Amino acid sequence: MKPFFYCLFLLWLTLAWPLAVLGQEAAAPPPPPAPVRPVQDTYFGTDVTDRFRWLEDGERPDVQEWYQTQGTYASTTLRQLLSRGKMLARLQELTQESPYRIRGLQRVGGRFFFLKRRANTTVWALAMRDGMESADKQLVDPAVGPLAAVSVPTIASFAVSPDGRYVAYELTWGDPLNNRVRVLDTKTTRTLGDIIDHAHLTATAWLPDNQSFIYNRVSAAASNRLYLSQLPAKPGAKPVPDRIIFGDTYAPTLPGGTPDVLTARGGGLCAGSPWAVAYVGPSHAAHAAIYVAPVAALKQGGAKGGVPWKRVAALEDEVRAIQLHGTLVYGLTTLNSPAGRVARTGLEAPDWRKATSVLVPEEATEVHALQLAVDALYVLGRDGSASRLWKLPLPTGVKTFEAAPPVNVPLPEGSAVAEFATEPRQPGVFINLCSWIAAPLMYRWISGDELVETDLQPAGDYDIPDHLATIELKVKSPDGTRIPLTLIYRRGLKLNARNPTLLTAYGAYGKVLAPEYDPQDLAWIERGGVRAIAHVRGGGEYGPDWMRAGRGEAKPTGWQDLLACAQHLIDQHYTSPERLALDGTGAGTVVVGGALLEKPELFQAALLDQPLCDLVRHQPAEDAAAAATEFGNLTNEVGFRARLVASPYHHVRERVRYPATLLFAAPSATPEAVDWQAGKLAAALQNVRTPHLVLLRTEPVPDDADAARQAAFERRADQLSFLLWQMDNAAFQPIVLAKRKHKSLPKSRAVASAKKK
Repeated sequence: MKPFFYCLFLLWLTLAWPLAVLGQEAAAPPPPPAPVRPVQDTYFGTDVTDRFRWLEDGERPDVQEWYQTQGTYASTTLRQLLSRGKMLARLQELTQESPYRIRGLQRVGGRFFFLKRRANTTVWALAMRDGMESADKQLVDPAVGPLAAVSVPTIASFAVSPDGRYVAYELTWGDPLNNRVRVLDTKTTRTLGDIIDHAHLTATAWLPDNQSFIYNRVSAAASNRLYLSQLPAKPGAKPVPDRIIFGDTYAPTLPGGTPDVLTARGGGLCAGSPWAVAYVGPSHAAHAAIYVAPVAALKQGGAKGGVPWKRVAALEDEVRAIQLHGTLVYGLTTLNSPAGRVARTGLEAPDWRKATSVLVPEEATEVHALQLAVDALYVLGRDGSASRLWKLPLPTGVKTFEAAPPVNVPLPEGSAVAEFATEPRQPGVFINLCSWIAAPLMYRWISGDELVETDLQPAGDYDIPDHLATIELKVKSPDGTRIPLTLIYRRGLKLNARNPTLLTAYGAYGKVLAPEYDPQDLAWIERGGVRAIAHVRGGGEYGPDWMRAGRGEAKPTGWQDLLACAQHLIDQHYTSPERLALDGTGAGTVVVGGALLEKPELFQAALLDQPLCDLVRHQPAEDAAAAATEFGNLTNEVGFRARLVASPYHHVRERVRYPATLLFAAPSATPEAVDWQAGKLAAALQNVRTPHLVLLRTEPVPDDADAARQAAFERRADQLSFLLWQMDNAAFQPIVLAKRKHKSLPKSRAVASAKKK
């Protein structure tokens, strides 16, 4: 063979052989539709047929095989998209450029303590600075040493002793019922005392003696108890047994209730006061019954009535949090004020119905947190998805309680306070501030018209891009309510019907889709994509009334809001049905699924991550009361009918052409642990007998934090590549050779529509 032809032959082998292999993989036909094996149940006289109940039984080999086949086919199909590898690499690049992130800032004197997560890891470590200008010092890295022997934990919370020497920190492996608490001596860097299992900390846990701290058990057997833990008197000394100081018979005025209904949410000190505080209430309610006791009496606890706890707020007072100042109690309450207000009452005989209002925000603004500094109370609120922050000067007189009027802290328009931190012995506030188009940065404010930037949180190369823009719209829902709709896109992009648009909603459990920057969004926006966030009812953007308007029997309101936003984007030519996709996660897939199934013609594609689709069978072991409030109580007819109406799985219709749908099942620890919520909806959509693509991605639980991070990259690359494929982006079509052979892959609706025209 002549050299030229020999080289040509080698080149052909180099290029054609991989394509042929890929083509053979992609050419595998899609799995056949799941067999229909109907099971009929009767609820309150209504027959409900469940065609795919058998997919719930992960013990069956045929069920395991079905999920495995679905996952393999989905992964193989997605990996044939030409630029998926480039998308994955870009996502990793965008995330790796930030040096680190911080959260949970606590200031003690001149020292700063915070959690720190470096690039390329999911683990939060504990760090400190001796002063604003000093270098960071790492105190605890959960990824190093015996803590990470089996799997790597992360630090969920921490509390610093008043003198700054000791830090109690809470480790989590993902299950809050198995969290552990340890104590570190920052001077010697040695760990003190025993590991405390099944424990939870608040930031104000330490007593003034710098030797004792409060924690609460998160195990079901003792979830309404608070304990006092004391450090050993000296290294090697015998540990002092922890003692119960609150809960059950240890607080005679504690309202009744079983531990799974009434739980201690946490306890600690009221900042800057000689009082300890305990919060107890239903896990699904924002407010709590609140008790205080003299700090000096805590070490005398352990016998019935040993600690003289005094109730300062009952459940019916709807108080979420308190701060004490002298003989005054300041509380954040929704009593007679659904969006919340800050009220003041006396500590000796608190009466919230007669309490003096010291901050009543204007209409549509909700207040939801307060902290104490030496000069003022700082109150965090929300106007839609944007934050508001007020400074409430404290009374200076002993007998008169008059104070200066509230002051608005100058926040940039449309920004969100991710966290704020005060110190009872220092003036001012530290603010971790972010927006839709900029990563969080840490600022300080004491007075004046401007925030002062600190260097506690450095910015990476992609953290503050100058080429992004946002629009805040208000869209009229069918009942006339105006729904906030946020658009994020590349500055200068012409908003027209050709823009790929990803529309996200949640609308459940009062969750707020607050401004939050994700550098990975750049991978979508760089390709002409638009991110749209619909702040539908059922979320908490405008307080409890907004939340209640989209839960229980009113759950359909959420997807009517979402459909109104989708229709507005189309009518105003921001995008078109061929370029519009839905995005939902977890409980948010109820609203997203409702919109998808009611008006499928508005959408080209949908992403459903760990969907909640069968509400009739949804009976969680944890937070059952919260689920009953959100979706309806299955033990009564009203609740059942509310669930049936809102259950996406029960509204899949035959011979309807739904958008191409990519579902992600929850990672499974074993083959038996199947995510049947995702599986049943995928099976139902695949059985409607119309030419649309339905993929179910499955994956195991990652072995460690690095594997979890890589899995998250892979998942996002699959999602964005899938959307661009379905929206007919040429760079994300299947490999040409594979596309020719693979007749079973349906064309995107955009291509089909173009051919018709």
